[in-house]
Amino acid sequence: DDDIKNDDQKENNIKEEIEFLEDRDKEKLDVKRIDEIINSHEILLEIKKYFEIYNKENDIKMNMIYLEKFIRSVILIIYKLNISKEVDNKIMVKLVYDLLFSDQSSVIIDEKIKNYILKEKLNRDPLNKYFFIGISKIENYMISLYLYCAMNIPIYVFGPPGVGKTAGAECLARIRTKIEKLEGNYKKYAFNSATTPSDIFGAETLVDGQVKLIDGPLTESALNGQTFIADEMNLSSNSTMMSLIPIFNNIRNRYIYFPGLTTPIKINPNFWFGAFQNYEGTAGRNATPHELSLKLVRLDYPTVEVEDIKNICIRIRDTIYKNQNSNISDDNILQLAVFMIKLNKRREDGNLASAEAWSIRNLENIINRMAEQQKCEDITYKSIQYENCSLYINVLFYVLSYIDFESVDDSFDEILNLITDCFQLGENGEELRKTYYSKPEISYDGCTKFFSLKKYNSSIKFRNSKIGNNINFLNKV
Repeated sequence: DDDIKNDDQKENNIKEEIEFLEDRDKEKLDVKRIDEIINSHEILLEIKKYFEIYNKENDIKMNMIYLEKFIRSVILIIYKLNISKEVDNKIMVKLVYDLLFSDQSSVIIDEKIKNYILKEKLNRDPLNKYFFIGISKIENYMISLYLYCAMNIPIYVFGPPGVGKTAGAECLARIRTKIEKLEGNYKKYAFNSATTPSDIFGAETLVDGQVKLIDGPLTESALNGQTFIADEMNLSSNSTMMSLIPIFNNIRNRYIYFPGLTTPIKINPNFWFGAFQNYEGTAGRNATPHELSLKLVRLDYPTVEVEDIKNICIRIRDTIYKNQNSNISDDNILQLAVFMIKLNKRREDGNLASAEAWSIRNLENIINRMAEQQKCEDITYKSIQYENCSLYINVLFYVLSYIDFESVDDSFDEILNLITDCFQLGENGEELRKTYYSKPEISYDGCTKFFSLKKYNSSIKFRNSKIGNNINFLNKV
C-alpha cells in the first residue's frame, strides 16, 4: 500500500486484481457479461474511490486480501442481480462497500434492489416455503442474507431460539441451489459440545487395508461449491470453531490443508458458509474466537414478536393444507406461537431444562401432524382413524417425546400447566392429565387372522381419544 504514489498506480493495482479474478471465476460465469463488468471504467473508478475512502477512514489501510474481496464482491453482485438498467452501478458499488466495511445497522439498501431480490430471487424456493414474505423486518433480513450469499461472503447470525434462523437459511440454500444451478443440495450440520474437526472435515481411515479419505459435510460442500449451514456452531468447543478458519483462507485460488487431512483441497468458488445460532452467554454457548470472527460478517436476526410468528405459521399452515381443509384456526396458530415463546423462556430460566427448545420447525411438525391425522378421516385412508386428537394433545406428546424417560415425571406438571395456560383449557387441563395416564383402547378386526395370516389386511381403529398416552404401554404396543 505504501508503494502506491499516484492515481495511475492505484488504478493499475486494482486492474491487476481484476485480471486475477477474471481468470479464476470466469469459467463459472457468463464470459461476455463478466467481461463487460470487468472492463467498465465507471465501475473501476468507483472501486478506486471507496478504496481511498477506506484508507482515509481507517488507521490500517485496505490490504490486498480486503481489496480482492471487495472487487470480487462487486463483480458478483452486479453480475448476479443484473439490474444495471434500473439501478446505477455506483449504487451497487456503494452497497457492496457498506455491506463489507460499514456498521450493519447503518446499511441502507435501495428500494429497487430490495423489490427485485424479493420478486425475482427470494420467491424461487422449490418447496414454496416463503414464510418471511409480508413480514418487512424478516424480508429485509433475508435480502441482506441473499446479498452476502451472492457475494460468497461467509456470515454468522445470532438470534433467540425459535424465530426461524435455520428455517430461513434452508430456504435461502434451496433458492440458491436452484437459481445458480449448483451441483447437489446444501449441507447442514448440527454442532454440539462433542463436535470435533473430523466430524465436519472428515478423516482418513483404513478401508480394506487401504487408507482412504472420508470427506465430512463441510469438505464436501467446499469441494462441490454448495451452501454449508453450521447450525448452532457456538455449541461446539473453542478448538473446533478455530479449526474452521482455514476454510476461509481461499486466497488466490490456492490449495488448502484442512485439519486432520494430509491431502490439500481446492475450494470451489461457489462455496458459501453460514452459521446460525443462539446468542452467546445462553446455556452451553461459547464465545466466537476472535480470529474466527475476523473471517465472518455478523448479522443479528430481527426481533420477532408473537404476531410475526403467528403470520409465519399461518403461511406454513396454508402451504401444508393447500389440498385439504384446515383443522387449525388462526387462534390455534396464535396459541402455538405463545406456547413456543413461553416454553423457551422457561427453559432459559431453568424451569424446564430437560425439554428441547422449540423453533419454527417444531411448530411446522405439529401442523403436519394435524394435517396427516385429518387425512385419515378421508375414505382413502379409512383403514386408520384418529378420534379426538386435538391440537393440545399433539403438543403434549410432542414435547414429551423429546424428554428423557427418567425426566418425564419431573417435568410433566410444568408442561401440563403451560399447555393449560396457553391453550386456555381451564378445567379440561385435568382431563388432559387423565389422557396421559390412561391406557389406550385398541380394537382390530379378526385378531387371530391379523396375527396369523399376513396376506389379509386388517384395519386398526383407535377407539379411545387417549392414544399415545402411557409411554410404558406404548412401548409394549
